[in-house]
Amino acid sequence: MIHRNQKTLNRLNVLSDGVLIVLCYLFASWLWLDVIRNTKGNMAALSSLNARGILAAVIYAIWTVFLLSLLRVYHTSRVHRAGRESGRIVAGNAIALATAASALFVFRLQDFSRGVLAVYFLSSSAVLIGKRKILRFLLRCMRARGYNLKHMLVVGGGKLAERYVQNVKAEPSLGIHVEQCLIPSEGMLEKLESRLHGAGIDEVILALAPDELRVTADVIQVCEKCGTKISVVPFYNDVIPTRPTIDTVGNLKLIQLRTTPLEFYRSIVPADYAPDSYIMIMNDPTREYYKVYEIRNYRNTYEGVNWVYLNLPNEAIKRAAIASIKAGEAMYASCDVADYDPVSGVCDPAMYDYGSMFGIDLAMDKKARILTRQSGSAHAMALIAVDTDDNDVPLKWQFENSWGPSAGHEGYMTFTDEWFDEYMFRIVINRKYLDAKSLEAAGTKPEQLPAWDYMF
Repeated sequence: MIHRNQKTLNRLNVLSDGVLIVLCYLFASWLWLDVIRNTKGNMAALSSLNARGILAAVIYAIWTVFLLSLLRVYHTSRVHRAGRESGRIVAGNAIALATAASALFVFRLQDFSRGVLAVYFLSSSAVLIGKRKILRFLLRCMRARGYNLKHMLVVGGGKLAERYVQNVKAEPSLGIHVEQCLIPSEGMLEKLESRLHGAGIDEVILALAPDELRVTADVIQVCEKCGTKISVVPFYNDVIPTRPTIDTVGNLKLIQLRTTPLEFYRSIVPADYAPDSYIMIMNDPTREYYKVYEIRNYRNTYEGVNWVYLNLPNEAIKRAAIASIKAGEAMYASCDVADYDPVSGVCDPAMYDYGSMFGIDLAMDKKARILTRQSGSAHAMALIAVDTDDNDVPLKWQFENSWGPSAGHEGYMTFTDEWFDEYMFRIVINRKYLDAKSLEAAGTKPEQLPAWDYMF
């Protein structure tokens, strides 16, 4: 039913576009020649319109509609965005206008007003785009009320199938109703074929986890047999670009998962990411706390920004870090990798007792080590976990390192809270996890430090 209705809607869409294009031409002629210029006798004027002129307008409308069809304007989809469709309409109109202007030049029709063409281009683009916006609004209202629904069957029992169902429910204006989720198991193909032979299923969504891929060919065969459209959500959905490039080698299809750096950026960075929401906080006991510092000329690129950090006591940094971890948000963290066991990945200031071996007190506090350049921020890792007591006091923390699984415990390092105090230096964290006093301090003017500062 949806398929038949869509065909009828497409035909009406094409016909109405053709009529609107002719009307826009007549409107442009009237507005430019009769209202704005008050010019009589031009071959584009309504007063000069005859059967040949009407025929030319109809041919032009057919040509424009044909170009829009080539640009897939009439290839309807409930998930296509309005912006892309509007861009295609403007492009098709521009190509049609360019061919019309070329035809006027070739046939030496110098008397035809170019102003009419300009007004026509603007008015027809606005009318065609406006018509679709109105139509989209009406269809969204209908679908949100349960009309004009597209009924789907989802094949898959993993997270991917679950996400598809959740995304569809989150956008009721799409008018997509998931009738059932079929989990790949014994008898699933018979159930699928039985449902497809019955009335009411418009499309099958194949959203299989990697361990369910064995049924792919069989599901496609059943859909082909029943004449039902099938779409696939690939299990590598999270790394595939929005518009993948597909090449062929013989009868094999190669999907390029990365086309541009921007596509890679979009695949890993959340859409709501705002850089200004994050701040670098540091524990530098050589300077005043709750102040902002900026390192002059300390940036990675000429167009970049200098390093700016808010200096906080360890207690404030720990509270913010615990809040971030509880919210499921890991952090960039930079430290001095000292007093650690490279095999177990355990870090503790009391791990090695060099003083007893040599009979010398080698103890230095964090401030002294910084001022003598014996310690500093040297290595960055991801701060991902914390273990606290019943009073939410931290006991130990965990890093995810970048040295591979052979370093530490399968690539992870666990450090005591005492090690945090001595060797943790800076963290990049979302501002929303800071307390009120820290947020107030973050808004103050930075104090300038030289590029050769001992902290850097």
